Amino acid sequence: MKTLVPTLERGALAYLDAFCALVPCKVLEVWRLRGLTEARVKLTATRGAYKRGEILVDNAIHVVPRRCIATRSGRFAILPYHIKLDSEGAL
Repeated sequence: MKTLVPTLERGALAYLDAFCALVPCKVLEVWRLRGLTEARVKLTATRGAYKRGEILVDNAIHVVPRRCIATRSGRFAILPYHIKLDSEGAL
């Protein structure tokens, strides 16, 4: 059954919410360690200092599924989404 709320999971197309812009990326892995949810992403476009093909690890709160971005009058808003973990850390 498909959920109505988009999910951030391995293989999902997403945006990295970076300082310069929303950078398109693909999620490689999502995990939780010591209470923090982290995501490893591969950038799919170049934006400012972020180069296509780079692999970055960031807090999952900064990685947003593409379906969760709404734009109005040149501004964007991040809509709610679920995060599906690949693995849970021991601590």
